Amino acid sequence: MDKKILLSLFNRSYRTIRDYMGSLSLYKFYNFKKKTKSCDQADLPDVIRLYQQNFDGGHEASIERYQRLFKHTFYIIKNEEGEMMGYCLYTIHFSIQNQNIIRYATIYSFAVDDRFQGEGIGGTLLSESITELKNNNIYVIRLFVDMLNSPAVHLYKKFNFNIQGTIENRCGQGKKCYSMELLL
Repeated sequence: MDKKILLSLFNRSYRTIRDYMGSLSLYKFYNFKKKTKSCDQADLPDVIRLYQQNFDGGHEASIERYQRLFKHTFYIIKNEEGEMMGYCLYTIHFSIQNQNIIRYATIYSFAVDDRFQGEGIGGTLLSESITELKNNNIYVIRLFVDMLNSPAVHLYKKFNFNIQGTIENRCGQGKKCYSMELLL
């Protein structure tokens, strides 16, 4: 078999195992949600619509899979009429450092409906999710954000995320993005 194919199969298998292990680490995850709620299967069409509205698309199947694996860390917010205003999806993983298991979260996807931009929806999603992750012993939150998306970069900085470096093609083909991190 070709080395590239073997490497691709290994990477895919590794990611799948890592994701399942991360979802298992959410056993006994405590809910502290007030204005947000966890994303249910019925909410996925609205989430996918928001995802496609804000990004190039192509990862809809991953969002659906992560809804099943990381339901507790898939935050949505709706208005009183039941309209989806925004969502924030975290994946959970862990590493072993000095014989301790350290759980960390990565923001996989985060979007606010264009109609509700500037109303504090993103801040509410971040505020509640950060509090809940911290209360559930998540020690670090990581994310990647397009360097040209200044409103998002500003929002993350407002919540004390620090720029760790830059990376290409992580936020889309040909795009440069910041790697950011928040220690909880």
